Amino acid sequence: MSCFTCCAHPTGPSGDFVPFVASSSPADASSRVIRGDEVEPAPLQTTFLDAGPALLGNARRAKELHGFTAQLQLTKGQGPGAALDITLAQHLRIDRIDPTGAMATYNAGVPEDRRICEGDFVVPATGDSANGRDLFLAMMEGGLVDLEIRRPNVFTVDGIDKSKGLMGLDLCIHPRSSSVFIRHVLRKGLVQDHNTKNPELRVLDGDLIIGVNGQRGTSADLAKILGSSERLELTIARPRELV
Repeated sequence: MSCFTCCAHPTGPSGDFVPFVASSSPADASSRVIRGDEVEPAPLQTTFLDAGPALLGNARRAKELHGFTAQLQLTKGQGPGAALDITLAQHLRIDRIDPTGAMATYNAGVPEDRRICEGDFVVPATGDSANGRDLFLAMMEGGLVDLEIRRPNVFTVDGIDKSKGLMGLDLCIHPRSSSVFIRHVLRKGLVQDHNTKNPELRVLDGDLIIGVNGQRGTSADLAKILGSSERLELTIARPRELV
């Protein structure tokens, strides 16, 4: 795993961080931090994306819910039958649902609007301080488990020109993940400038970058595009809030 401050002119590594994995079980890894000089931010453009079938999976929905509780019967040590992104955030992102397994079995017995879809998030119950790793370990214990599911809020931030400044993001990656975890949005940078101009579509600490310049892939793939492209369009995802 690597953690770094995404900038136009990185200067050098330092520090360690805690695990960020995307696999059937959590694992530890070392990390590094890269920082650069701050410069004036450049203006950004923002486009909101509706969370439709292309982003949420193949299931069609008669009614869109922001969240619901799904009760799954899990077998100890086998997990929920899905590939999950496990980060420092207080949620898990469902990257892929296996055709057989606990989630597929649950989906077969509920209406369309209550089905768990790829791209959805598992979040702690209200008042619970668990993080994504805790949620995963609880699933691995098996039994009848209530999962709090949230649909994803997905939007893009584009017009990022690294020749004009730093992005101003403290990021963590893992090559087996399908997203880049935003540990911090720094006080200065292109993304903070976007936040000031677009308060309703702010990029927040704990958000995930799930696409760069219209491309998806592993966390390592996305990091390569972040590093090699001068102009960037970021696809951001986080759990929707209940209203």
